[in-house]
Amino acid sequence: MVRRLLERALPPDTRRRRLAGAAVAAARDARSALRRDAHVREAQVPSAPAPRRPAGVTYREWFCRLPADPSVLEAQRQWFEEWTRPLKVWGLVLDDGGDIAATELSLRNQSWGLVEAVKVEAAGLAETFRRLSRDCPGDLAVVLRAGDRLRPDAAFKMAQAAWRDPWLELVYWDDDLAEVAEVWDWHLAGMPEGVYFDNDLDNVGQPRIKPGWSPDLLLCANYIGRAFAVRARRLQPEAALRWRDAGAVGDSLWWDLLLGLEVEDRQVSRLPAVLQALAGGRDLELGPLHEDMVNRWLERRGWPARAEAAGRGVNLVWSPERVVPVTVVIATRHNRRLLEGAFDLIRSAGHPALELVIVDNGGQSPDNDAWYRRRAGDLNPEVIWWNEPFNYSAANNRAAAEATGEVLVFLNDDTSPGDPRWLHNLTGWAQRPETGVAGLQLIGEDGLIQHGGVVIGMTGLAGHLFQGMAPTPTASWARPTGPGTRWR
Repeated sequence: MVRRLLERALPPDTRRRRLAGAAVAAARDARSALRRDAHVREAQVPSAPAPRRPAGVTYREWFCRLPADPSVLEAQRQWFEEWTRPLKVWGLVLDDGGDIAATELSLRNQSWGLVEAVKVEAAGLAETFRRLSRDCPGDLAVVLRAGDRLRPDAAFKMAQAAWRDPWLELVYWDDDLAEVAEVWDWHLAGMPEGVYFDNDLDNVGQPRIKPGWSPDLLLCANYIGRAFAVRARRLQPEAALRWRDAGAVGDSLWWDLLLGLEVEDRQVSRLPAVLQALAGGRDLELGPLHEDMVNRWLERRGWPARAEAAGRGVNLVWSPERVVPVTVVIATRHNRRLLEGAFDLIRSAGHPALELVIVDNGGQSPDNDAWYRRRAGDLNPEVIWWNEPFNYSAANNRAAAEATGEVLVFLNDDTSPGDPRWLHNLTGWAQRPETGVAGLQLIGEDGLIQHGGVVIGMTGLAGHLFQGMAPTPTASWARPTGPGTRWR
């Protein structure tokens, strides 16, 4: 697509094409000269050993690669002129006492040439939603608080995503707090590279870098926040009325809109860039208003659960129609100290239909058999003595073959009691027809997240999500419940 757009914006054998080619060649030569100069300086000046750096790139390094400079914005404006039937982007600016002028200016500075700013008060928002959904159903609409600012190429990227995929109904992006907008101003001013960050952006910025589309995560926390656009036909006047009646405060409007979308995965796109600077920060604490929003969603879907606000997230408290038989599987090398903690964790769940199967690679003996009878007799475990070389996968598969429960819970032997509802919540999620595997978060003995899921591609293969981070409202919407290893 980019190549086709370039061909239209810079036709072959034209003066504009030749000037652009000369500029690119000059930039490449300058970059090569800088690299050669850097190598000479490194050879002439002995340097101290470089400090160890964490894997990946810092937020500052990543951010520097992304903002559009004036030349890119100008190219986008030229592409817009060549666009056939360009899509309109509506910026609905809520008049809530914030800096409306700053928001409207960010909309006027967009490289996409078909952006209209509309100032709306809370009392008139529902009617604005009705009008746009009726008259402009295919356009994109983004709802902004007064003071919010969009990066100059944000509308272009929204329209580009919708052009690439006509089925698109929702597009969202990463965001940061208001201070980051200064960087966009510097880029617009055309300041040379390297001048932008006298202060370290890693210390100034508080970005929310968002994962892919996850309806389950959205049900428990508005991880998308205010940084999204929808087709105008998806605007919901009822959500605007509820927000107005609740006092038009906080970010509940945006979460309500997202929960009411009912979109398929293929109708959602994420733009991996910080395209919005938020005025006034983000909602950090949830309450009854947010519980009501999630409960409406649960009632529409017929899920046997209710919402319970907890800090920055919402827990689902399940009410199953029947008790589901569960088999807990533990693979161990007969570490008695660890096993006793796992037994206490199982007891804390109080599940009335629980089967425990243990695969033990520690060697069968009368003493080991007696220890299980003494320490876990009330759990009536089935102990399978594993006499082959230890293989975690094979041991778990062996236990699963003996299991009679409808839900299999694979439990490490190094776990200990945490939230007593851990098994109740886990089986509630696992029983959903669309769920194949459900997992819980582990907190290590140091109080930090040990395991919050697995990400493919991290560290080159796979890695543990949020590992080593504190379970605070700003880290994965987790909640600490005290020291020790914990299941969530």
